[in-house]
Amino acid sequence: MRPIDKGTWPLDANLKKIEFNSWGEAKPYLIKNTGRFCHFCEMKLDNSPGIEHIKPKALKHSPNLQNHWDNLMLSCVYCNSRKTKDQIKLYNYYWPHKHNTFKALNITNLGVIIVDPAIINPSQVEKANNLIQLYGLNESEDSSGGIDSRLLARLESLSNALERLNEFERGLCTINAIIANASSGGFWSVWYRVFANHITVRDALIKAPTFNGTMAACFNAASRLDPIDRNPGASDPL
Repeated sequence: MRPIDKGTWPLDANLKKIEFNSWGEAKPYLIKNTGRFCHFCEMKLDNSPGIEHIKPKALKHSPNLQNHWDNLMLSCVYCNSRKTKDQIKLYNYYWPHKHNTFKALNITNLGVIIVDPAIINPSQVEKANNLIQLYGLNESEDSSGGIDSRLLARLESLSNALERLNEFERGLCTINAIIANASSGGFWSVWYRVFANHITVRDALIKAPTFNGTMAACFNAASRLDPIDRNPGASDPL
């Protein structure tokens, strides 16, 4: 999962926080700051992107969070529909705008989202797994018994990324073409992992305008741009 910086609360011309009358009004700012991708599964949002409330908007004791910038994320319809309306404790989960979720999660060769095997601290494993379960990121079937649309799209991106890797290593594909291909389908993390041995491509993925808001500080420039802790010094540095 791509770690993002969605920015601080948007300001108006008078440098005051914009008062959102509905959560939909925050959508253009989220797209501008982070690109047109689901913040959770990373699918490209070709149609009208949805707004995910981290803390459910239906909760009677937190109506002030309905239009609160800190509670709003971009989401595809699939991730948005998987989450229940139950109260959650934010500290029991990892979040792409607060943690290095790329380091917490990984992707199998079959396109399934898992907790990264390098994460061995029980508390960190639990938080990463809680995030997966909250949005059903590891599901292979949808509610009707068909293949989960997110998995299908992720597998397509994985196949495309592997093809571009083969072409790139044979000098038949440019970095710009790779970024364009990645941007058209989403799943930034898939592309970043596939090009693990090509720091120039990884650097371009981090800096690509279409993937605006990628948290560059989550990757070590001195080590192939591998993931590093986002919150060093905190009780949970990840």
